[in-house]
Amino acid sequence: MDQAPIPPHVVLLSSPGMGHIIPLASLAVCLTRHHGLSVTLISNTISSNQQSLQDFLSFNQVKLIKLEEPNEPSKLTIIFDPFYLDALDTAKELDIPCFLFFTTSCMALSFTFALPDLDKQFQDQFCDLPEPVQLLGCVPI
Repeated sequence: MDQAPIPPHVVLLSSPGMGHIIPLASLAVCLTRHHGLSVTLISNTISSNQQSLQDFLSFNQVKLIKLEEPNEPSKLTIIFDPFYLDALDTAKELDIPCFLFFTTSCMALSFTFALPDLDKQFQDQFCDLPEPVQLLGCVPI
């Protein structure tokens, strides 16, 4: 009898604050429902008075771990938001794939990607440029 394949495991690591955990909780549910992934959400934000969020995650088969709980995952992937950049160092040390979940506007993301090139192209302050900066897919700024 063939065993069902084990789905890939993704870990979402939330920085403190409900404004960060709610988008990651939504992403966790999408990854579980639409892509068949096994998802664990790690946060220190969840408290006992947020039972509805815990129930929502549990109903959607998302495992929730509070940071104070010890856990040693085996093969996994870390997905984190921009306020938890320490995850990059941790993932590198553990040789774990790591991805950034950017929860802001496309224009801010485009600017973030363009900034290193803009910094190389222009010696002065951006506010001193004679023309607005044109970003891919965005209005000039």
